[in-house]
Amino acid sequence: MHDRSRIEKGLYWDVAWNPITGCSPASDGCTNCWAGTQVRSGRTPAVHGGTDFSQVRFHPQRLNAPTHWRKHRAVFVCNMSDLFHESVPHENIVSVFSYIEAAPQHTFMVLTKRPDRMLYHFRGGLSRKFPVLPNLWLGVTVESPEWLWRLDDLRRIHAALRFVSFEPLLADMGKIDFMGIGWAIIGCESGPKARPMAEDWARGIVRQCREAGVPVFMKQIHRMTPPGGLRVSKDMNEWPEDLRLREFPGG
Repeated sequence: MHDRSRIEKGLYWDVAWNPITGCSPASDGCTNCWAGTQVRSGRTPAVHGGTDFSQVRFHPQRLNAPTHWRKHRAVFVCNMSDLFHESVPHENIVSVFSYIEAAPQHTFMVLTKRPDRMLYHFRGGLSRKFPVLPNLWLGVTVESPEWLWRLDDLRRIHAALRFVSFEPLLADMGKIDFMGIGWAIIGCESGPKARPMAEDWARGIVRQCREAGVPVFMKQIHRMTPPGGLRVSKDMNEWPEDLRLREFPGG
């Protein structure tokens, strides 16, 4: 059962789990990184432990937190980092997955802009292959057409569910191959320097999802504010009716 108040706020997960924090740009979608802005502004000192977001940190004391949560939660893994960042040692990644395996009562979501490294690890690049866990969903961010290759890497990894996040959506995606993809998330960029998202870009994705039978979660869109500014809206009542979609895999 999904928490209605959470969904109304545009969140598709219940709790963030950050055994690793810190990151560096991987592509144009990182230019106005929300997590980096939070850390550099000092708004999340307890999460990262400093204001240098480029410093990737491992927090082993946080690893066992999900094992203490008894009731099912949808867990976003490392929303303040990228688990497959090149500065995250292999053994740290293995530790994170061992605790995912130890907490089968939850659903864990791993989202990366580095699926090539994720593929390397799942194929047993440095040790045994990672197991295909029934409570683990794997996803990639695709913010513009030049990064659609990330879906190709994702398809080569066995997972309970593969998903794609078009957030921030920065361009018309054109033709998308949704083969093997079980869920799509769409959202505009947030923050004072947000680049505008055209509603028709989102409509193009929604149309292709409908054709492929892929559920769509529309997280947020832009609304214009005078004189010509942008405001992020997570309130579906403010949106065009055809974009009021907050669907989950399995109904």
